[in-house]
Amino acid sequence: MKNLIGVIAVVLTAILAGWGGYTFGSKNLGAVRAELDDVKKKAAQLQVLVDNSQKRLDEALAKLDREHAAKIKEIQRNAEIQRKELEASLAKAEERIKKKETEISAVKDARAKIAEDLKTAKGDAKAALQMKDKDLAFLQKKLEEAKAGLVCLSAKVPAAEIETLNKPLQ
Repeated sequence: MKNLIGVIAVVLTAILAGWGGYTFGSKNLGAVRAELDDVKKKAAQLQVLVDNSQKRLDEALAKLDREHAAKIKEIQRNAEIQRKELEASLAKAEERIKKKETEISAVKDARAKIAEDLKTAKGDAKAALQMKDKDLAFLQKKLEEAKAGLVCLSAKVPAAEIETLNKPLQ
């Protein structure tokens, strides 16, 4: 019987201890549950903010992509126009070089005539001829520069130079 009383005492002690622990432990359980619910609500609100921000970011990126694509098309269109203009210009380069040579020849002939006239000219007439020769010399220089540019324009560019020019900037 002593054993039975001891077992009953142990069982009652265990029950009382469990009940006491539950009561003591669950005293703050309501507050913890309320905090957990509050945290869940805040997390849901933050998730809405994150989702909205992501949506705005996606829209902004899509807009930038469209703008970028439009700019690329514009650049490509302008490059094609420039390519065609350059091809047309290069096709007429020889014709323009010959025209410049004719103009240079005419200026040289005029200067040669002025040089002849200067041998016999006196006073104001000589000064006027010298001024005209100076103007024609300047014109001749400009025409020769233009011709040199046209000759250069019609020259083939080495492939290595084209590769260098077409390297992207870093």
